[in-house]
Amino acid sequence: MLISGINKIIEAVIPENENNLHGKLICAISTYREAIELVTLHCLLENEEIEEFQAFADELFETWTFIFGHKGVTNYINSFGSGHIHDFLIKHRCLSLFSQQGWEALNNKVQA
Repeated sequence: MLISGINKIIEAVIPENENNLHGKLICAISTYREAIELVTLHCLLENEEIEEFQAFADELFETWTFIFGHKGVTNYINSFGSGHIHDFLIKHRCLSLFSQQGWEALNNKVQA
């Protein structure tokens, strides 16, 4: 998986500097990894796990927008930061029950 090895890419491509972009990106990706590990579990999540996911999602959104600004907010980053995934998990308890294609179709309707 690309995400598991992305720290090596960041370290090779982005030099450490006074703005610490290197460190902030590694932090954002680590937070993303933690959030994704929770929502890709193939089981029903407890409230505590859902709240833990949202804490990671909030941290990711804050770090990501600090690095890239609002121009860096994609549909997926927005879904994390807006709480939509959290609300979905509260209702259904498991993201793995649903397909990515349905999610993409919904994004297309929203953008139209």
